[in-house]
Amino acid sequence: MSFLVDTMPSTDEDQFFVSEILSLFDVDDECWLTDPAMEKAQTKPSKVEQLPTRTHREKTVTPRRGRRVTSPQPRIRNKGKIEQLRREVATLEAELAALQHTEEKRVEQLVTREERRAKSLWKIVAMKQSQERERAEDRNKALKRLLTAQYALTSSLSGVLSEWTSLPTPDTSVRI
Repeated sequence: MSFLVDTMPSTDEDQFFVSEILSLFDVDDECWLTDPAMEKAQTKPSKVEQLPTRTHREKTVTPRRGRRVTSPQPRIRNKGKIEQLRREVATLEAELAALQHTEEKRVEQLVTREERRAKSLWKIVAMKQSQERERAEDRNKALKRLLTAQYALTSSLSGVLSEWTSLPTPDTSVRI
């Protein structure tokens, strides 16, 4: 006994035989006949039950214009999306907080570095000013020594000049 089952109406290669399929499951033709459920099915003709037709009241209600009938699946899907978005928001907020914390640390480090640099700059400026002051004082002392030496020279020269002017003038007239 073999039944032809068409999967798609096409060539002979696409057709399968039920007996070949049953042989793959190690089922032989006699077991179908000895099965009590199959014997009942073969002896009694099956009646196709016909469903009663719907009356006007039993028809499905169509939604009004602008309203959609929503099934629970999109709601569940939306709830899942909302939960996923909430988790993503939480992770992004945590990441933002971490970045802000590192930014604050970086600013603090920059400020402390600038303060140290400012302190060291003031020290450097103070050292330079101190060195310039010492050089100026040394130069001032040297100039004062030169000034006192010049004063002594001028006073001695003015003394010599006053002595020379007090000498009698020689007669410069020539007699012949």
